[in-house]
Amino acid sequence: MITGLRQRRAGKEAARRPLAQLRTAPAALPAGDTLVAAIAGALTGARSPDVRARLEDLALLVQRLCDAKAALAAGHAAEVAESERITAPVRPLVELARATSDAIGVIDAQLTSLDEAAIVRALARCEARREAPELRREPTRSTSACQF
Repeated sequence: MITGLRQRRAGKEAARRPLAQLRTAPAALPAGDTLVAAIAGALTGARSPDVRARLEDLALLVQRLCDAKAALAAGHAAEVAESERITAPVRPLVELARATSDAIGVIDAQLTSLDEAAIVRALARCEARREAPELRREPTRSTSACQF
């Protein structure tokens, strides 16, 4: 009898539990357009949280634009060319965002290996040699200025 009561209570508790839980963060649908896919590719490489946030915002806006383009193109076959003209100005912006994200990733990688002590020593060597300050600001490979 006690076993029966326990089984009945366990059955009632199981019936009250939810079948699934909501995600903690929103999930995007798979990229249905090349522009969204390009931004998604940039998102996979972005490690900085602020860059990821900007790319996520951009991906959402581009996805809305692509959805509007698809709705316009679905209406009439004659409006397909018009729908392509909608996304044409956005394509260079997406490529710029992707290139900028990649450049920021390279800079982040360089900053992780930054040795401030080596920079200070190099600056002290430049000052000891009395090299011109303009040579220190933007070092080039062709000059003999102190390289940081």
